[in-house]
Amino acid sequence: MLDMFKDENLKNLLIILLVYKIFILSLGTITYYTVPEEFSHKNTELENPLTRPWHQFDTIAYLNIASKGYNYEYGVTTTNFGWYPLYPLLIRMFGAIGYDIAAYLIPQIFSFLAVISLYILLKNQIGTSLTKKTVFYTMLFPTAYFLSAMYTESIFLFFSCMTFYFASKEKWAYAGIVGYFAVLTRFIGLAMFIPVLYMYLRSKKFRLTSLDRNIFFVFLLPMAFITFMLYHYAALGNPFLQFYTQGNFSRTIGLPHMSFVNTFSEIFTTGSVFVVFYNYFNVIMTLAFLSIMVLYWKKTPLEYNLYVLFSFIMILSSGILASVVRFELVMFPIFMSIAKISEISRKSRFIVSFIFVMLFAIQIIALINHVNGEIDFKSFIKTLMP
Repeated sequence: MLDMFKDENLKNLLIILLVYKIFILSLGTITYYTVPEEFSHKNTELENPLTRPWHQFDTIAYLNIASKGYNYEYGVTTTNFGWYPLYPLLIRMFGAIGYDIAAYLIPQIFSFLAVISLYILLKNQIGTSLTKKTVFYTMLFPTAYFLSAMYTESIFLFFSCMTFYFASKEKWAYAGIVGYFAVLTRFIGLAMFIPVLYMYLRSKKFRLTSLDRNIFFVFLLPMAFITFMLYHYAALGNPFLQFYTQGNFSRTIGLPHMSFVNTFSEIFTTGSVFVVFYNYFNVIMTLAFLSIMVLYWKKTPLEYNLYVLFSFIMILSSGILASVVRFELVMFPIFMSIAKISEISRKSRFIVSFIFVMLFAIQIIALINHVNGEIDFKSFIKTLMP
């Protein structure tokens, strides 16, 4: 693994990532301070001018957990029980430099680790060219700025890639431990349990007599979820608190098709142009990813297909498609398939490139909207017109 640092292709990818992050962080910070407050809902609580633009939405919850733990006083309409503990724990561990600074730096470090882990995972499976394209398309995706924001995407992508990497090497103790951390980062990490269990059973040729104690490491993944529930029970007397918080965001356990029904219901009842676009985009990207999964099912390792499949089952069973494009960011097997599509012909390469240029433009708009806590674009544009 140490030889990877001599890999020129990896070095080039890390340089591209660095340039990309400088651009994203600079643009986000500049637009935060230039968009008038009357057209935004930006959060202004933090004093640090570097971290203040990124203290929006979920980040507020993560910092609240890091400083005060899980509590009922987080907000008027919600609690902070639905956010998973690893990121807040890391913030608290390195809080001596300031909780907000720690929250800012941790995703930056993990985004580089995520690219490295994705590269070493896929390089020997699909080759250098496709691996580079997989990473590149990931960075162009509309929600890729979350790899630089004070969120968990970079942390989760690193741990999920390393889980599959160690499982592919049949290092089950390592796979179980990093998988445990992945689940403690995000609930969707549970989607890796069945794929990793499948990889373990395949390594034993599906013979029950060949099973050994390593299978217990595979079960560390669901144990992380149980650990979180037990903590809530021990600290607050209710192991199901995380589900109550999700309910405050209209997330309820139900049949997968209800996510589409509820999303279209919101589209046809809202008066907001932004909400209409946001929901339509979530629907389109969900159908696009599902279509790619189906079309490339036979050309993709089964463990990766199972990972994407169970991820979508968990997402769609929440009753709403909100944030689905952010959840798709860490579904690296889909980006791997897109890279394969781009190499079918010159025409396919042009189409994929054109689509991702458009998606990158959407990423810029989404970034500006994010750091400003959602912009009233209609009113803002009117002020710019003569």
